[in-house]
Amino acid sequence: MHPSGVKTIKWFCVLLLIAPWLTGCWDRTELEERGIILGLGIDTVPPEAAKHEDQITETNRKDGFPPPGEEMIKVTAQIAVPGRVPLGPGQGGGSQGGGGQKSVWVIQVMGHTLDDAIQNLQQQVSQELYLGHFRVVIVSEQLEKRGLKKTLDLLMRDPEIRKSSYLLVSRSSADKALTVAPPLERVPTLYLTDMMEQAVWMGKFPQSFIGNFFTAYAAKGREGYLPYIQPKGGKKQEFHIEIDGIALFVEDKMVGKTEPLEIASYLEIMGVEQAGNSITVPIPEGKGHVRFTAFSRETKKWVEMKKGRPHLKVSIYVETEIDEKSNLLQHVDSTQVIKRIDKEIEERLEQVSLQLVKKTQKKGSDIFGFGERVRAKEPVYWNRHIRTNRKWRQVYRTLPVDIQVKHITRRTGMRER
Repeated sequence: MHPSGVKTIKWFCVLLLIAPWLTGCWDRTELEERGIILGLGIDTVPPEAAKHEDQITETNRKDGFPPPGEEMIKVTAQIAVPGRVPLGPGQGGGSQGGGGQKSVWVIQVMGHTLDDAIQNLQQQVSQELYLGHFRVVIVSEQLEKRGLKKTLDLLMRDPEIRKSSYLLVSRSSADKALTVAPPLERVPTLYLTDMMEQAVWMGKFPQSFIGNFFTAYAAKGREGYLPYIQPKGGKKQEFHIEIDGIALFVEDKMVGKTEPLEIASYLEIMGVEQAGNSITVPIPEGKGHVRFTAFSRETKKWVEMKKGRPHLKVSIYVETEIDEKSNLLQHVDSTQVIKRIDKEIEERLEQVSLQLVKKTQKKGSDIFGFGERVRAKEPVYWNRHIRTNRKWRQVYRTLPVDIQVKHITRRTGMRER
C-alpha cells in the first residue's frame, strides 16, 4: 500500500477514537428546565383524604391499577425558583430573594407512598422534578411511630438522592417545620441544613445523615436514631427550630426520645472528640455554682465475658474549662477545690450516662451499637446465642454496662479575682 494511504487510514482510526468523546453534552438538561427539590416534609392525613386524590398512578376500578391500600401521606415540597436562590450575602432575608421575590416555592400534595406523591406533584409542575440537590426531609412524629420503611423506601432506592442529606423528626407537623422562615437565613431548607451542620461541628449533636440511619436499620446489633426537633416562636414569620433531643428507634418505628442534656452523654459514650456542651455543678462546701464547657473527649469501650454473658465497659475522659461562677466570693483557684469539683462532675456525668443507657434498654433501642461490638469481639457467643437483631434487643434490655468518667479542668479563665 502506498505510504499516503497508510497515513490516511491512521488518521481515520484516530478520528474514530476521538468521536465518542465529542458527544458528552448530547443529553444535557439546563437548570432552568428542572424543578429542583430542596426539601420534603411528610405528614399523616385522615383516611377520608383518599376521596380527594387525583387518579394519576392508580384508579379506583378493580380492572385497572388499584391503589396500594396504604394510609395516605401529605408531602410538602420546597422547590427552588431558578435565579432567585441567593448564593451570597446581601441578597435579602428570610425566604425572599433579590427584589423581594420568593426564592422557593412550597407546594403540598397527597399520595399513598412518597413516590406516588411526587408523581402527583409532577402533574402540577412544568419542569422535570430533580432530587439530586435534595438536602433535608422532615417527618412528623405521628408518622415515625407508624413506621418509616414503606414511606422512605424511595430514599433508599433512588440513586439521585444524596445519602448525606438530613432526616429529621418533628414534634409538630412537618409542613410547619419546613416552612420556617428565620431572619438570618434566606432559604428555609438551607437554614435547617446549616443548623445541623453547625451542631455537629460544635460537638452538640452526632452525625445523622440519611445513610447513617439506613445503615443502622440494616445492622444486627444497632438501632437508628434521628434528630428530634420542634418549632419555636409565635408568628409564622418568627418561627425557628430547636433540637429537642434524639429520637430513639426500634427498626423503623420511633419508640421514644432523649432529653436535650442527654445528647452530650450520648456523644461521650460514642467517643465524639469534638465537644461543646455545658454543665452546671454546685461548688463543694460553698454557696454558688460553676458552669463548665467541654472542649475535648476520649472514650474507650471493650467487652468482657462473665459467666457466659457479655459485660460492656466504657471509660470516658473529658476535658473542660470554667465559663462562669455564680458566687463571686467563692474562689475556685486552689487545687483542692478544683479536685473536689472534678469529682462532683465525674459523679454527675456517670449518673446521667447510666440513665441514658437504662432509658434505651427499657425501649430496646441500642443506639450505641453495643451489639455490633459484641458481634465483632465475641463472634462465638454471638453466633451461638444471638444471631438476629430481635434476639439482641432482648439481651440488650438486661445487658450490664459499667461507665467510668475521668474529668479534668484544664482552664479556669483569664482572671480568678
